[in-house]
Amino acid sequence: MSILAQGTEQIPESLLDRSYIRAVIRYATMRTGLPVLDEDLEQEAMLRVLRATQRIPHIKHPKAFVGKVVGDTVKDFWRKKRRLESPHLIPDQCLSFQQSFESRLDQARSHAELRRCLDRLPSKVRRALELFYIQDCSVREVATALAVSHSAAKMTLLRGRQELRRMMKKEPYLI
Repeated sequence: MSILAQGTEQIPESLLDRSYIRAVIRYATMRTGLPVLDEDLEQEAMLRVLRATQRIPHIKHPKAFVGKVVGDTVKDFWRKKRRLESPHLIPDQCLSFQQSFESRLDQARSHAELRRCLDRLPSKVRRALELFYIQDCSVREVATALAVSHSAAKMTLLRGRQELRRMMKKEPYLI
């Protein structure tokens, strides 16, 4: 008896079809990632499908269900910021790339402008943006730190991004 079959007699075969899950993952990652990562995503998606089928007694549309689980798995994978990539996963054409002096100067100016615009935001909005983008806190953690509801934290982040965008378009490269 396989590991998947133990204790999962009620799971339809279509939910655990590896080739279908592999195809959905490949479709979801065609523009975002390397095929090398698909095997890890496939295993994670299979595990999530298995866990979900144990919680949900009857699944009306199995393929749509698997598609949703796979889509969420891929989104979760790419949402996490990866500080260090394994060198063998980086395409060869990216390894020898070095920014030109002008590009680095433009980037430094953009960062300085962003910092100035951030400093001009109200303290609550600035704190929310710094927690979310610089300290990698989740929206729930931002809400807790600001002592507001989850939806209020999301709205604060949205309005902060909009205000930053407006400020940066208005005054490019202030030095």
